[in-house]
Amino acid sequence: MQQDPGPLAVTTKQIWRQPLFHAGLAAKLALVALVAPEVQTTWFVPFIQFWIAHPGLDPWTDFLLAGGDSMAFPYGIVMFAAHLPGVLVGTLLDRSLGLDLFAGIGFRLSLLAADLTILVVLVRLFGNHLKALMGFYWLSPIALYVTYWHGQTDFVPLALMMLSLLFLRREAARPAGLAIGLAVAAKLSMALAAPLLLLYLWNNKRL
Repeated sequence: MQQDPGPLAVTTKQIWRQPLFHAGLAAKLALVALVAPEVQTTWFVPFIQFWIAHPGLDPWTDFLLAGGDSMAFPYGIVMFAAHLPGVLVGTLLDRSLGLDLFAGIGFRLSLLAADLTILVVLVRLFGNHLKALMGFYWLSPIALYVTYWHGQTDFVPLALMMLSLLFLRREAARPAGLAIGLAVAAKLSMALAAPLLLLYLWNNKRL
């Protein structure tokens, strides 16, 4: 892997100077504001809003007992916690303004935050390929469609998995293990990446 480009402030400045970053950010902010994917408006956001209105220790059981759809939020507490702040702020704005708009935007902004986290980690890991990362990751049409048009939430566990790789590179075993555990807790399929992380450790003589 490439050398770490330096402190986080240096990394963010590198990213900010890229015209492709601004183009991608503008496109994603427009999608966040204008596109409300059905999977979010029908299932994800109402589930979190139910908990905001009826807080409890077990959001899933409470939701089902109230007659909610069992498919509304098929994720665990990590994914729930990742999206709760945005939906909470958006819900409060909606209530004060008499709208039904900002809760969904808050949900989508949490995905944008995860997207930005992934980009920053990639630049930290592969800083010598900044322009390629902008083109192949940040402006990826597949990522734009799956996350911002279709509304899937895979960026959250992926961001956690990428953070674990960054911690492993720095030989910070405990934060890496925590990040991996959170990633798997967010979405079980992330467990499939564990062998790749072990291979990385083996190739870098850290096992």
